[in-house]
Amino acid sequence: MRKLLFVFSILFFLLNVKANDSTVCIKIHFIYGSKPKREFKEEKKWFGGIHGGHVGIEVDSSKIFDFIRSGKTHVFSKKKNLSGKFVYRSVESFYARYKASGDSLEVAIISFQISKKQKLQLDSLIQVYTTDSPYDYAFLGMRCGAAAYDVLSQLAVFPKYRKSKTIRKIFFPRKLRKRAFKLAKSNAWGIQKVEGTRKRKWEKDN
Repeated sequence: MRKLLFVFSILFFLLNVKANDSTVCIKIHFIYGSKPKREFKEEKKWFGGIHGGHVGIEVDSSKIFDFIRSGKTHVFSKKKNLSGKFVYRSVESFYARYKASGDSLEVAIISFQISKKQKLQLDSLIQVYTTDSPYDYAFLGMRCGAAAYDVLSQLAVFPKYRKSKTIRKIFFPRKLRKRAFKLAKSNAWGIQKVEGTRKRKWEKDN
């Protein structure tokens, strides 16, 4: 009987370890910045233009966590009347903000595994940040790229910086994308790219 209990204890331990070691796939979605080509003036202009674009983190159930403007963009960050917020929405809603006339967007999607512990941390951040934004949306402050970096750094995907350094280092989504590509190539993460419409001039990675 003792031997049987010992065997069951070992099996329970091994199954528990395996469960804790299991991973979850998340994806970083990048929409490239762009501006209409001269011959297509009817195309919509975007905030930030060629140095703009957007970024969000796909977690599960095909939902993306991202930081957006919710009012007038401030030049400098404010502590009251915040003009930005985190949202947790469908993939379709994430892309619909930029689509025009059904034309394709220039997109890069980087997928990789995180631990269950990191996933719990991410779930907690989603709950807290969508309830109460941790910072303002400002041109010389936190925007989508810096906000996504802040979230991923708290999961130890990227090095953790002070907020002022995060703003300086990740001023555009492209700055985060370059770091993400570098990690993806060194860790054999998945990279998916989609070419955008020829009606727009898209930013480059180099």
